[in-house]
Amino acid sequence: GSIKNDLNFYNKIKDELKINIYDNLKNPFPIIKINHLKNLYFEEQKKKKFVGIKFELIENFIHKSNYKIYEVTHKETKQTIAFAFFYLHYPSATYLLGILEDSYKKYRPMPNILFRLIKDLKEDNYEYFDLGGIDNLNNKNVAFFKKKFSGQEYTLLGSNYLF
Repeated sequence: GSIKNDLNFYNKIKDELKINIYDNLKNPFPIIKINHLKNLYFEEQKKKKFVGIKFELIENFIHKSNYKIYEVTHKETKQTIAFAFFYLHYPSATYLLGILEDSYKKYRPMPNILFRLIKDLKEDNYEYFDLGGIDNLNNKNVAFFKKKFSGQEYTLLGSNYLF
């Protein structure tokens, strides 16, 4: 197993994949891509039967707040493999949405996005990163993945009380 195999794997896939980074200041997310992101999100909701965040809220963040969106594309086919959307509220950042094309799971784009984001946040002196909710009952794999980051778990009041 080990780190050497992980590095070999990473070096192999970085030649095939490209990470595009969008933010509200330097490189805004193209309006034309919002519909693509929305369609992928709704397909994912239907397929995996989850409620998730309301997409209108995502669109609001894109138009009115600080954000980073990481998009992973296949260099040869130009196909979008994964999206991840993060809300920036210095000194914190919050993971709001992640979408992965199941046929590209072997590339492990989400861990690569998260590690890249963490690196970027550290460079920009952010202190906190919220990976979002953990659902041990309905989404065990994602819960397991998030727990591997060894962060501090906390309970929120819930959005139904806030909006």
